[in-house]
Parts: sequence; structure tokens; C-alpha cells
Amino acid sequence: MPRQFKTSVKLLLSLLLLGSLLNTLLAQTVKKTTTPQKKTVTVTKKAATVKPKTTTVAKKTTGTATKTTVVKKTIPVKATNTKPLPVAELKMSSRETQMVNEINLVRSDPPGYVKFIKEYLKTAHLSKHGITVANELMDELKRLQPLGSLIVSWDMYHEARDYGKLMMENNITEHSDLPYNENLSFGIENIREAIIDLLIDEEIPNRGHRRNILKKEISYIAVHELPGKVDDFQYCYIQEFK
Repeated sequence: MPRQFKTSVKLLLSLLLLGSLLNTLLAQTVKKTTTPQKKTVTVTKKAATVKPKTTTVAKKTTGTATKTTVVKKTIPVKATNTKPLPVAELKMSSRETQMVNEINLVRSDPPGYVKFIKEYLKTAHLSKHGITVANELMDELKRLQPLGSLIVSWDMYHEARDYGKLMMENNITEHSDLPYNENLSFGIENIREAIIDLLIDEEIPNRGHRRNILKKEISYIAVHELPGKVDDFQYCYIQEFK
């Protein structure tokens, strides 16, 4: 066999062997296929809860009289949330104390208080109807037995003072929604005259102010005099009874 032929055969066998080895290697190689997972992020939007804003507008009471009193409950105006003062820091003014004492004076001796009403009538300019109502009051006091003196409630006083501040800020002469019997008085400087005016109660058919002052079942009182004008009235008083 020629040498050249042998060489060709050996080369061919070598190529075949190399090809076989390559195929084996390729078969053993596993192609890795990576499928990335898609990450889903769910974003939850937090809904903001908006509370509706409510504005209470109190109807303003107007008038041309030099004094006025109100007994009918009207649209209440909520007092603002304020931190109560310690009892030790609550103190009534001398005029507020004088008004409490005057109310207790008529309660402790109703028949004896008639003389003060007679003195009042000498200078007061009442209508014919007003004089009739004043006589009705004096007759009632003459028949009335002594009533218990009222004790100042500092909780009630704090609430009355807060409402007085609200009255001045809103310039209103309307009753509060406090859970007490309440008298409002405007425009009378003299304490005794202010009390007698409430007792006569000429403009209120059911004598609501008088009933509050002379009610037998009550035990507590608070009186606050506003430190300024309301609806052009000076000498404004809030009286609370319980």
C-alpha cells in the first residue's frame, strides 16, 4: 500500500474521531434557558377622608330698645373646645358676685323684696301694661315662701364664660345650647334694676325669666358679665340655673 494512501486514511480516521468527540461534548452540554419572572408591584392608593366643614351661622337679633331680654331658645351655637381652668383660677368679678347675691336676696325673702320693686317703680318708665305686670309680681312675692339660696357652680360658670366669649366673637344675642335654665339680659348697668327687670318680665308672656329666678327645684347658679358690647348693647349678663 503506498505510503501516501496510508497517510490519507490516518488523517480521515483522526477527523472522524475528532468529530465524534465534538458531537459527544455538544450532546452533554445543556443549554440553560432562563426565563425571568416578572415582578408585579401593586400600589394601593390610600384615599384621604375629608370631613365636611360645617359652619353654623346664628341669626343676629337687632333692635332699637335700650335693653332687651331673650327667653326663647334659638339656633344654638356650639362652644369651642377649650381647656377648663382649675377651680382655683376661676373667680367671679365683684359685679357678678353682686348679681348672685341679689338673686339670693329675693329668693331668701320674697315678701321683703317687694320694697325694692316699689322703689324701682318710682323712677322706671314703664308702660301701663308694665305697671300691671309689676303689680302682679309684687302680689306673687307677697305669697311666696322663702326659697333656698343658690350655690355657685364653677363648671357652669366656666361654660357661661366660654359662651360669653362666643357671643362677643359672633356679635349675637341668642341663647346657648347649654343644658341649664338660662336668662340673658342686655343694656342695664345697675345690678338690682337688671334683676327687677327680669322679675317683672313684661315682654315675656310666660314670665320665663321670673320662673328661672324663683324656681324652687334649682340649687346651683352661675352669672357671667361679658367684658364688652354685643350688638351695641353694653352690660350683658348670662345667668345659668340648675
